[in-house]
Amino acid sequence: MSRPSSPLNAAGAAYLEALQERFRDDPASVDVSWRAVFQILDELGAVAPALSASGGPASGPLSLRHEDIRQRGHAAAALDPLGRAAPSARPASGDAETTRLRRLYQGTLTLETAHIDDPALRSWLRDAYEGAAAAPPAEARRRALSLLSAAEEFERLLGTRYPTKKRFGAEGMETLIPLLDRILAAAAAAGVTEVQVGTMHRGRLSLMANVLGKPLVELFAGIKGMHPFQADPPVPADVPYHMGVESSLSFGEGTMALTLSPNPSHLEAINPVILGRARARQDCSASRAARRAGCCACCCTPTPA
Repeated sequence: MSRPSSPLNAAGAAYLEALQERFRDDPASVDVSWRAVFQILDELGAVAPALSASGGPASGPLSLRHEDIRQRGHAAAALDPLGRAAPSARPASGDAETTRLRRLYQGTLTLETAHIDDPALRSWLRDAYEGAAAAPPAEARRRALSLLSAAEEFERLLGTRYPTKKRFGAEGMETLIPLLDRILAAAAAAGVTEVQVGTMHRGRLSLMANVLGKPLVELFAGIKGMHPFQADPPVPADVPYHMGVESSLSFGEGTMALTLSPNPSHLEAINPVILGRARARQDCSASRAARRAGCCACCCTPTPA
């Protein structure tokens, strides 16, 4: 789907700031096409009045600078953990909002959203990122580091021990492991007691081993074709990254029943299956609750004695 072109997408913030300053000093000094753009911006209030460090409304060029940081700040982020990359030159600014945005988008963590076409989705992501709470507590960060290290070592082991096995490893996306663990922990804290999971092949073995509680003995036996089938099965065994797992996970004082459904197909074929299983489990739970309350499952009228 093509996007409508705009002159605002064709130049950098510095050029637009200078051009807008010229327009405000003397509208006749800029080309008529840019004059129309700046007139529309002023009329519609597209340049949002942000607060400057002194407490007054920020100028238009300052708002353009903020938008430029949101769009391109990731290119100047400090992503080299060894500090080998030379820090990018950042013009000094006493504006508190500019300093805050540079810390968010040009620090050791950043966000790239300029490629997202939907403006509502782009704004939602930026608002969520800029309004996020402080960093997780030290214990949560240590657990995430432990899971990330386990994921990397797991893939290294499989690559060394089973170099010719097709396994759809998680190399390059090992952060999925601590991410899913964080999601499950948050769900358990919110009172969720049962989870149905459907996932792709990529990273599936690592998820089963490091998050979903599949015993490593069974997992490696499956890789060797010895589980859940016999050593010499009469039919070909399925590949290990098609298998599922049922487990019980503990988060604090709570326990969560988790089911990873087998997925013998590719891509999103498992999605409708998981939706159906989750709906069925919800309906069964509602029926059991109704029976315990002395009601039938269909109309909640008292059952006969």
